[in-house]
Amino acid sequence: MATQQTATPQAVGQITDAAKAFVNSLNAEQKAKALFEYMDGERVFWYYPPMNRHGLALRDMEPAQRELAMAVLASGLTPESYEQAKLIIEHEEVLGPLEKEKGIVSFRRDVELYYFTIFGEPGGKDPWGWRVEGHHISIHFSIMDDKVISTTPFFFGVNPAEVRKGPKNGLRILGGREDLAFDLM
Repeated sequence: MATQQTATPQAVGQITDAAKAFVNSLNAEQKAKALFEYMDGERVFWYYPPMNRHGLALRDMEPAQRELAMAVLASGLTPESYEQAKLIIEHEEVLGPLEKEKGIVSFRRDVELYYFTIFGEPGGKDPWGWRVEGHHISIHFSIMDDKVISTTPFFFGVNPAEVRKGPKNGLRILGGREDLAFDLM
């Protein structure tokens, strides 16, 4: 993941280019959902449970736009973290049937209910940032003067932590991180 300490000018350039390409692909209606001023209070909001959110959902994008949106996400993460993010999103397909089996129908499980939001103008002289958020994911980046100034809040979660039946039996998306955390205790 690119952080204040590790983001090279080249990495910030890639983040900026990815965000610009995404924004440039949007029509006016999509821009109304996806673009906010940098100082908008929405920028500091984060919540990882399933809920209605602001931003542009994957379901409201054309396939090429989805690729550009995912390129924004990938631009700020290590390859390993990007793969984990994709698995967390796909995990909705595991969680939905598990909840249905238990009679839980509280939330709609949908891999397309992940929202992409741009705050400010990517690459402009003023601060700008992006957020990707949905169930068990909340990732925020802020950039100013071609430097990453914040990568928080940043949240990855998964439930169940280990899949215990079905085709994904044994899957532990965050297993390595979870094991490290338990080792610290």
